[in-house]
Formats: sequence, C-alpha cells, structure tokens
Amino acid sequence: MGWLKWVFILYEAASPNFCTMTRSLIKVANPQYIIEGVEALWPRLNRPYHYDITERRSVPCDALDDGAEYGLNFKMDKATAKELLSWMTGVYEAARTPKWPDFESPFTKNDDGTYSYKTNLKAAYNGEKTTAPKQYDAKAKELPANFELTTGSTVNLSVVGIPYSAKIGNGVSLRLRAVQVTELAEKVNRSPFEATDGFEFDSDNVFTPQAAKSNTPTLDDDNDGELEAPKKR
Repeated sequence: MGWLKWVFILYEAASPNFCTMTRSLIKVANPQYIIEGVEALWPRLNRPYHYDITERRSVPCDALDDGAEYGLNFKMDKATAKELLSWMTGVYEAARTPKWPDFESPFTKNDDGTYSYKTNLKAAYNGEKTTAPKQYDAKAKELPANFELTTGSTVNLSVVGIPYSAKIGNGVSLRLRAVQVTELAEKVNRSPFEATDGFEFDSDNVFTPQAAKSNTPTLDDDNDGELEAPKKR
C-alpha cells in the first residue's frame, strides 16, 4: 500500500494534533489507494456503459449519454475488506461536517464469507469526456484501450476516495483510476437459460430423426368409426 497504509496505521492511534494534520493532507492530496488481489466481476472498462431499463443490464453507450461510466464490481476476502473499510472511514471523517451522519460499511457480505463492492468512473463530467481507466498486466505494461477484462480475473485496483453526504445518502465513492491484471480468467459465454428436459445436441447424431408422439385424430373401432379428438394433455 506504500506510505498511505502507514499513515492510516499511525492515524488510528495518533494524537489529536496528528489527526488534524492527516485530515488536512487527505483534503489537499486526495490520496489514492491500492486494493490488492480482488476478483473482478462484470468489468466494463473497454468502453462506456450505462444501465438499460428495457434490457435490464448494462449496455455499451456513448460517453455523453446519461449514466455513462466505466467500472466493475469486485469480490474480496475479509482481511482486504477490513483494510479498505478502515481507509474509507478515514477519508470520510477527514471531510465530515457536524451535519454528516456516521459512516457505515457499504459492503455486501456473500454466503462464502467474502465481501463485494464496486468502483467506477463517470465517462463525462459537465459535458467533457473523461479518460478511461488504464489497464496494465502483471509486469506493469499498459494494455490496449480495447482490452476486455473478464469476470473472475484477479486484479489490483487503484482508486481515489470521494466522500459525500447528500439526500440520496452518504459514504465514500471509489473513483477508479487504473487496473492491474495479475491473473486473467478465461472468457465464458454464459447462457441466459437454465437446463431443462428436451433436445440435447449431439454432433455425431444431430440429423438422426427421432420418433415423436402424434396428436393426429384416429378412427376408434369401438366408436362406430367416428373421429375422436385428441385428448387434452
């Protein structure tokens, strides 16, 4: 984490004067934080995306469209979540005014004991396009702008904490600056459907005809030769 990690280790046990100095430093420098070894979930970094109400998912869009942003969700272990929460609390307290409510953990706890959160960057501010977060490989070599990070990859995230308190709530927004990919997961094309009974593709017998039940009306010898309608199933 570099010098910033040690600043906050000292911050927790420091004197009031040192706390004041640290808070002033945060306000001026707006320091970055590195979140290490987390799992990327649904990354949207190769171009701007926004949420489409009709499709109920994030879709590619222009940088100037409403809600356009770059970002990703991520999953982390308890130790990483604890360190991140401590840093976010310090950032919030440094900017806090008497009217601001207490800061509470914004993370979602998963069934496996891990925690999830998100980081993003608006694609434009006041009509001016932003620069997409940079992506790097494990050797710190910059990746192409159109590189598509995959869900399940292990990454380090460089973020800036933006404290806020408004009618919509309060907290610390993690503004994404850069991503380092330490382990790239294989891209998986996920089906929107669940498995069910029925046709199953077999490349060896894909054209083999299969017998099917007929619903065609038949003559019934015990009914004077009259047509019998197919029974409802």
